[in-house]
Amino acid sequence: MESAAGGGSDTTGEAGVSQFPAPPSFYKQYQEGPEAGPPPPPPVAGEIFAFAEYFSTEQDYVPPLTTDKLYAVQNGSVDIKQELMELNKGVLFLFLELLTVLVQQPSQYAQALSQVKVALLNMSHLINMARPLQVNCYVSVA
Repeated sequence: MESAAGGGSDTTGEAGVSQFPAPPSFYKQYQEGPEAGPPPPPPVAGEIFAFAEYFSTEQDYVPPLTTDKLYAVQNGSVDIKQELMELNKGVLFLFLELLTVLVQQPSQYAQALSQVKVALLNMSHLINMARPLQVNCYVSVA
């Protein structure tokens, strides 16, 4: 980018201050590589307070589903992969329905949009249910 006065690049503002802040000073500890710096702190154990709620690090946490449940629970368990595939097909269908409503009856879009939102929230909830399983598989391999 050329400055208005000359032909060089302009990386400083009007007061002679860089547009980009300098990196933090501790980056110099890692000039020899990631192993050269101090080790990371140990993981937090016990109970923590975040997002105005208390969470236990001892158990898996899946946020509660705040909408209608669109997936099937059989014998207390969920086939996450199968339900995600079905919800994915459902989201595609609901999106096409939303497009149809937007073309034919634009004032009636709110209900179709809320149906898409509920399906996407259900998918997000199922993905959150799968995260502890994913971590367990990763830890057992590593």
